[in-house]
Amino acid sequence: MFEPYSTEEEGLIKDCLEASEHPELPTIIGVAKDVKPLVDLWVTSAIYKKLKPFCKKYNLIIDHDNYMGMSPKEDWLRNFERKITLGTTKLIGVPYIPNLKNTWLKVFISRSQKLIDEAKRVNWYTLIIDDDIINDPPLDNFRFGENLGFPQCCIDFYSFHNFKFSKEKTGFNTPIEIYKNTKGKFSIYCNNIIMGHWYFLIRHHPCSFNCKNTVAYAKTLHKAIREEDRVYADKITQHLKYPLLVYGEKNAFVFDGKLSGKKIKYKDTHFCGAGRDKYKEEVFKEGNEIKITNYEVSIYKDGDFVTGIEKKDKYDGVLMKFD
Repeated sequence: MFEPYSTEEEGLIKDCLEASEHPELPTIIGVAKDVKPLVDLWVTSAIYKKLKPFCKKYNLIIDHDNYMGMSPKEDWLRNFERKITLGTTKLIGVPYIPNLKNTWLKVFISRSQKLIDEAKRVNWYTLIIDDDIINDPPLDNFRFGENLGFPQCCIDFYSFHNFKFSKEKTGFNTPIEIYKNTKGKFSIYCNNIIMGHWYFLIRHHPCSFNCKNTVAYAKTLHKAIREEDRVYADKITQHLKYPLLVYGEKNAFVFDGKLSGKKIKYKDTHFCGAGRDKYKEEVFKEGNEIKITNYEVSIYKDGDFVTGIEKKDKYDGVLMKFD
């Protein structure tokens, strides 16, 4: 369902794919087409080297942060998850060393070195040193959103909830809070659930799933992509319309099927995330229909019950459909 995109048509998109083969392709296109002021990416040192001539060709500036990230071991993560609700990006920080293996490098792409320098100053992650936990300052979080060109209403919404939940030391389930704040139909131009998976438009958390400012930005980006590659633009639209079962940020299932009420009949499913719920993908593949209640996700195969997945509450697995 979410196979990497490829094209033989000469131009921006082919050049970008040859440089990075990165699933964040739409946001890189956004910067190259002057729709977005800045993009930040985690890449390997090898991809960073390949992106440099691409950026030079399209008059873009690429720069890297002063640290790199190494993937932590699961037992290390579990130890800290007992003390704090960790975000979706979890890495062990090490000083920048060129060509260091098994590491990820944070890079910034823009037309403005000044904007990149500012982003490097305010780009924070929660920092854990021994038993000390240092949360990212709310003001820096706010400024970084501005650097990335996110709508102000969305920056305000995310900053408020992120600060609120940090103070209360409870988990901030971003898509569920957006879900609660949405009245009316969900717009495909506000579907951030599948961001980072090739066929998406927005990479920020909208204040609602029909935010007018987000819709305006995403429509502009979609038009810019369509100018380069109509096939890719149409594939993005197709994927944004798939029904979803959402548990949290980077923890959702996309279904190639049809949503009707509280059930989805489907041909295939794909896990959009990096969380512990990935095992459910194989459970869903055993069936071709799911039914949702406040207490359970029930899986059926041709009308016969296969199994059920218990829900902690009504928001532990929410059906969403964007039109």
